[in-house]
Amino acid sequence: MENQLPLETRQRRIAELIDLQNKIMFERMKEQVGKVFDVMIDGPSGLRDNQWVGRSRSNHHIAFHKDSDLKPGDTVPVKITKAKTHSLVGERVK
Repeated sequence: MENQLPLETRQRRIAELIDLQNKIMFERMKEQVGKVFDVMIDGPSGLRDNQWVGRSRSNHHIAFHKDSDLKPGDTVPVKITKAKTHSLVGERVK
């Protein structure tokens, strides 16, 4: 195709855009630390056996300690304690 940028230039530009977007997302996620969200449990975490993962009403992906009295579909309040680039970690509020 004529007038197309070299592959190396395209790859560098997309990597720069992804890096910028990740920085923006992390800053936005850090703003959520300390807030409490109602989280509907999706199920166990695929990364840690002792954690549930779920979604807030604003569609934030949130992980928190797995209590035995909970099951997928339950909604619980969770206070955010840590931000990651694409998800949040919190503690159940009892």
